[in-house]
Parts: sequence; C-alpha cells; structure tokens
Amino acid sequence: MTTPQLRPRRRRSPLRAAAAALLTAAPLLAPVPAQAAPREAAVLDRATAERFVRDHLARTGVPGATVTVTRGDRVVLAAGYGHTAAGEPMTARTPVPVASLSKAMTALAVTTLAEEGRVDLDAPVRDQLPEFAPDDARAARITPRQLLDQTSGMADSTHPDLALPQPSTLKAAVAALHGTRLATDPGTAWHYHNTNYAVAARLVETATGTPYAEHLRRSLFAPLGMTGTGTVDTTADMPDGARGYVRAYGRTIERAHPRLFTAGGFGVVSTAGDLGKWLIAQHTEGTSATGRRAAPAEAACSATATASASVRRRRLAPRGDGRVPDGWHGPSVAPPGHSGSSCGRRGSGRASPCC
Repeated sequence: MTTPQLRPRRRRSPLRAAAAALLTAAPLLAPVPAQAAPREAAVLDRATAERFVRDHLARTGVPGATVTVTRGDRVVLAAGYGHTAAGEPMTARTPVPVASLSKAMTALAVTTLAEEGRVDLDAPVRDQLPEFAPDDARAARITPRQLLDQTSGMADSTHPDLALPQPSTLKAAVAALHGTRLATDPGTAWHYHNTNYAVAARLVETATGTPYAEHLRRSLFAPLGMTGTGTVDTTADMPDGARGYVRAYGRTIERAHPRLFTAGGFGVVSTAGDLGKWLIAQHTEGTSATGRRAAPAEAACSATATASASVRRRRLAPRGDGRVPDGWHGPSVAPPGHSGSSCGRRGSGRASPCC
C-alpha cells in the first residue's frame, strides 16, 4: 500500500485555528496544513470548511469520509461524504471506527480517575493492578503515566500484539504479557504500542469495578451527549466488520479487516456529530456544549496533552509542575491531537490547547 505525500499549501488554512476530526473509509487523509499566513486573512465558516474537504477528497480520491470541525463551543461542520465500503451514503450520523483516536478517550478516563484519587499516575501499575506481570523485573517500575505517554518500555519488538493470537477481554490482554520482556527501561524511550492502552483500560476496570465499555458510556459519552458512540472489543464488532479500502497499483480496492482485539487502544466507534461534542469538550475543559461536566478540567487538559505525547516521535519538554508530558511547552510543536489507522481506514483529530 502506498500513500501519496500531500504538499502543504503556502496559505494557512482557516481550519488550522479550530479543532478538526477527519475519519476516512480509505487510506488517505490530509491533516490541517500547518504553514502560517496572516491571521486576519483566515475565515472559518461552514463554506470554507466544505471547500477544504471537497478539495481534499477530489485530489485524493477517498471513497468516503466523515468530517467534524469545531471552534470553541461551536460546531462549524459535521458531515459525511461519499460512501462506506458497503455502499451506504456517509452522513454525520454514520458510525465510523475512530481507530487510535480512542486512546485520547482512554487517557481521559484514567486521568479523571487520578483526579478522583482512584488511580495514582506515578505509582507502579503492578501495585494497582497485580495481574500486570511481564517477565521482567523492570516492569515493576512502570507507572500509568508511562502507559499513557508510551514510555513504559513495552514495544512491538518484544510483544508483537497484533501478530499474536488475539485475546477476547482486557483481562486476557494483560495476561498475555506474562513471559514477555521490556524493550527498554521504563521512562527512557518512546515506543508506540497498543498494549499500553489495553493495560490502561484494564486499570480503569479494576479501579471502578465496571467493564471498560460501560464506564466510558456512563462517565464520558453520556455526559457529553455522545449517544451514537460506544467502544467494542474487536474489529468484528465494528460496523460492517471494519471493512474499508486500500490504495494499490493506482486503484482503490475494498478490503476486509482481520479480527483484532481493540479495547482500550482503538475500539471506539463514533459519528461526525458526536465527535463535534468530543472536540468541544477539549476547548471547554471537560464540559459539554450544554454545560454538563464529563471530567475535571485538569483531567481533560492532562488527557489531551498525554494522548498527544503518545504519538510524538521525539523528546517532549515536561510541564513546569512535572505532572504530564506536555507537547505544548516546546519549540515547533504541532497542535495536540492523535491520529489512527487500520486496514482500510484512517482518522485524525487535532485540538487547540485548553490550558
């Protein structure tokens, strides 16, 4: 599969000033251009957003996409374009797997529990989740914070989770770590590894006594009014089995998705309309557009920063209080956010800092 590289335009897109989420049913997407232009020239309204999206779809040949753009507590655009792999028209209400954008939601669940005193971000995971027992003495030092910012020392090189027999539950996913070794000492190197977030989600279950999916529904999705959003355990549980498209030999080809365990790292299914509510919460410090609080303000800011750090392939400057790896405090930093992909789908989400 090849992915053409899109050149950034010289003019700054008005979408760069807003939060945006783009979920595609094909392997191509364009994050909001990062090149600067005079601020006074930027206009952000539905027509501008529509032009940007339609231009992107026309240039890339993406068969279908859902797009959400927000500014502050206002939804500028929530819409669907093209069709799914099943041939159904995509709309603002089409349920779409958001892939690794799910990690930001898991991070918010964990940081909220930390604010409530039910999880300690800087105490060893093993003290809070005794079943977490990789076969490596260094694993006793791994903290929840290191899980969330992908510096636990666990890595695909020593635990190729997607190539192994797939678990059916979060407890089984954690048990699968028995006998594994760390790739590096905890806190010393960055390795993007989905299992970090499976362990984090299992920690949510044990801290609350509630299944992970139900906890997200009660504590996050319902308060934000995200009635069309949920999280599933496997790709087989996703709409149309997560079927999508790949680009090969100049053609766009429909492709089925292998069954993978997704809970914690990439299992959320949502809609453009609901993602607008999620993005607004990034700007309003964890409250919905109607004023209902889904998370403490500090937890919302910490989760945004931590999930952003989890996809940065470079050293991040810490916050002044040392609590959260925060990509906003450093030179040439992109807007906080997360992207995700699976076989035949890609997604990207970006949000301006809330604190």
